[in-house]
Amino acid sequence: NQAKTKYKKAVIIYNSFFFIHFLIIYQKVKLKNILITISLLFIPVFLFLMPSTYFDSGESICLSVRLLNIQCYGCGMTRAFMHLLHFEFYEAWNFNKLIFIVFPLLVMLWFKLFLKQFSIEILKWF
Repeated sequence: NQAKTKYKKAVIIYNSFFFIHFLIIYQKVKLKNILITISLLFIPVFLFLMPSTYFDSGESICLSVRLLNIQCYGCGMTRAFMHLLHFEFYEAWNFNKLIFIVFPLLVMLWFKLFLKQFSIEILKWF
Protein backbone atom coordinates (compact mmCIF):
# COMPACT_ATOMS: atom_id res chain seq x y z
CA ASN A 1 0.00 0.00 0.00
CA GLN A 2 2.80 2.40 0.91
CA ALA A 3 4.70 1.40 -2.23
CA LYS A 4 1.63 2.15 -4.37
CA THR A 5 1.34 5.60 -2.79
CA LYS A 6 5.00 6.37 -3.52
CA TYR A 7 4.57 5.08 -7.06
CA LYS A 8 1.52 7.31 -7.63
CA LYS A 9 3.39 10.35 -6.31
CA ALA A 10 6.34 9.57 -8.57
CA VAL A 11 4.04 9.25 -11.58
CA ILE A 12 2.36 12.58 -10.78
CA ILE A 13 5.73 14.33 -10.43
CA TYR A 14 7.04 12.73 -13.63
CA ASN A 15 3.92 13.73 -15.57
CA SER A 16 4.15 17.27 -14.20
CA PHE A 17 7.76 17.63 -15.37
CA PHE A 18 6.86 16.08 -18.73
CA PHE A 19 4.00 18.56 -19.13
CA ILE A 20 6.26 21.52 -18.26
CA HIS A 21 8.89 20.24 -20.70
CA PHE A 22 6.21 19.93 -23.39
CA LEU A 23 5.05 23.52 -22.76
CA ILE A 24 8.58 24.92 -22.89
CA ILE A 25 9.73 23.08 -26.00
CA TYR A 26 6.66 22.76 -28.17
CA GLN A 27 4.43 25.60 -27.11
CA LYS A 28 7.20 28.19 -26.69
CA VAL A 29 6.04 29.04 -23.17
CA LYS A 30 8.65 30.77 -21.05
CA LEU A 31 9.80 29.13 -17.84
CA LYS A 32 9.06 32.38 -15.98
CA ASN A 33 5.37 32.14 -16.95
CA ILE A 34 5.23 28.52 -15.85
CA LEU A 35 6.74 29.34 -12.46
CA ILE A 36 4.32 32.23 -11.98
CA THR A 37 1.39 29.99 -12.88
CA ILE A 38 2.53 27.26 -10.51
CA SER A 39 2.96 29.76 -7.68
CA LEU A 40 -0.46 31.30 -8.40
CA LEU A 41 -1.97 27.84 -8.07
CA PHE A 42 0.12 26.75 -5.09
CA ILE A 43 -0.26 29.75 -2.76
CA PRO A 44 -4.07 29.60 -2.31
CA VAL A 45 -3.94 25.82 -1.84
CA PHE A 46 -1.13 26.19 0.69
CA LEU A 47 -3.05 28.85 2.64
CA PHE A 48 -6.18 26.71 2.61
CA LEU A 49 -4.25 23.71 3.97
CA MET A 50 -2.87 25.78 6.85
CA PRO A 51 -5.07 25.96 9.96
CA SER A 52 -7.32 29.02 10.04
CA THR A 53 -5.93 30.01 13.45
CA TYR A 54 -2.29 29.98 12.28
CA PHE A 55 -1.92 33.78 12.36
CA ASP A 56 -4.23 34.40 15.35
CA SER A 57 -1.54 34.35 18.02
CA GLY A 58 1.62 36.40 18.33
CA GLU A 59 2.48 40.07 18.39
CA SER A 60 1.27 42.49 15.75
CA ILE A 61 3.78 43.72 13.17
CA CYS A 62 1.66 46.75 12.24
CA LEU A 63 3.63 49.98 12.64
CA SER A 64 0.66 51.95 13.95
CA VAL A 65 0.13 49.35 16.69
CA ARG A 66 3.83 49.09 17.50
CA LEU A 67 4.54 52.82 17.58
CA LEU A 68 1.25 54.50 18.50
CA ASN A 69 -0.75 51.63 20.00
CA ILE A 70 -3.60 52.45 17.60
CA GLN A 71 -5.14 49.91 15.22
CA CYS A 72 -5.28 50.95 11.56
CA TYR A 73 -7.85 49.90 8.95
CA GLY A 74 -5.66 47.00 7.84
CA CYS A 75 -5.15 45.49 11.29
CA GLY A 76 -6.50 41.96 11.41
CA MET A 77 -6.75 41.67 7.62
CA THR A 78 -4.44 38.63 7.40
CA ARG A 79 -6.30 36.83 10.16
CA ALA A 80 -9.65 37.76 8.60
CA PHE A 81 -8.42 36.52 5.21
CA MET A 82 -7.43 33.15 6.65
CA HIS A 83 -10.77 32.73 8.42
CA LEU A 84 -12.72 33.77 5.32
CA LEU A 85 -10.69 31.36 3.21
CA HIS A 86 -11.80 28.59 5.60
CA PHE A 87 -15.45 29.75 5.39
CA GLU A 88 -15.48 31.06 8.97
CA PHE A 89 -17.42 34.23 8.19
CA TYR A 90 -18.20 35.30 11.73
CA GLU A 91 -14.54 35.14 12.83
CA ALA A 92 -13.47 37.00 9.68
CA TRP A 93 -16.03 39.72 10.40
CA ASN A 94 -14.73 40.06 13.97
CA PHE A 95 -11.11 40.47 12.89
CA ASN A 96 -11.70 43.02 10.11
CA LYS A 97 -14.96 43.99 8.48
CA LEU A 98 -13.24 45.32 5.36
CA ILE A 99 -12.27 41.78 4.36
CA PHE A 100 -15.65 41.40 2.66
CA ILE A 101 -14.62 44.21 0.28
CA VAL A 102 -10.95 43.29 -0.05
CA PHE A 103 -11.37 39.52 -0.53
CA PRO A 104 -13.44 39.73 -3.75
CA LEU A 105 -10.95 42.26 -5.14
CA LEU A 106 -8.07 39.91 -4.33
CA VAL A 107 -9.88 37.01 -6.00
CA MET A 108 -10.45 39.13 -9.13
CA LEU A 109 -6.78 40.18 -9.14
CA TRP A 110 -5.64 36.57 -8.70
CA PHE A 111 -7.94 35.43 -11.50
CA LYS A 112 -6.70 38.21 -13.79
CA LEU A 113 -3.03 37.38 -13.11
CA PHE A 114 -3.70 33.68 -13.65
CA LEU A 115 -5.41 34.23 -17.01
CA LYS A 116 -2.71 36.69 -18.06
CA GLN A 117 -0.24 33.78 -18.02
CA PHE A 118 -2.29 32.25 -20.85
CA SER A 119 -2.50 35.58 -22.75
CA ILE A 120 -6.16 36.02 -21.84
CA GLU A 121 -6.96 39.56 -20.78
CA ILE A 122 -10.10 40.32 -18.82
CA LEU A 123 -11.22 43.19 -16.61
CA LYS A 124 -9.37 45.94 -18.44
CA TRP A 125 -10.67 48.44 -15.89
CA PHE A 126 -8.96 46.55 -13.04
